[in-house]
Amino acid sequence: MATVEGRYQDMSTPELLQALKEEGQRFAKAEVDSAKRDFKQSGKKAAMGGGLLGAGGVVAVLGCIWLLGAAVYALALALPLWASALIIGGVVTLAGALMAWAGAERMKKLKPEQTMKNLEEDQRWLKGTLQQALAQRRGSASA
Repeated sequence: MATVEGRYQDMSTPELLQALKEEGQRFAKAEVDSAKRDFKQSGKKAAMGGGLLGAGGVVAVLGCIWLLGAAVYALALALPLWASALIIGGVVTLAGALMAWAGAERMKKLKPEQTMKNLEEDQRWLKGTLQQALAQRRGSASA
């Protein structure tokens, strides 16, 4: 990257402002492209989280069916059969709940982290470049 002294030294103030405007436009386009990539990646994560959430819901429903079957056995028979059905139903329901929780947690963590980081870096760079250029301009004007 060229230094401020070398690149902007011979520019007039309007040319300097035009160059800074063009740099800003170039940065904005790059950040929009970066945001598109981030949102695409976030979409993939959302799809995975949604899939886990949906699968967790299906498994939880199957668990509820097992629990209902266990309740029927418990009422109809006072034998160990109902106890085993109750244990299986509880385990399946717990597994479904854990899957749904994992999917919901993944959905909470969706944000364009790289784009936010790039925007902060670009803002710092532009601010520094503008300050250097204006300081150099003031130095040249007073000399």
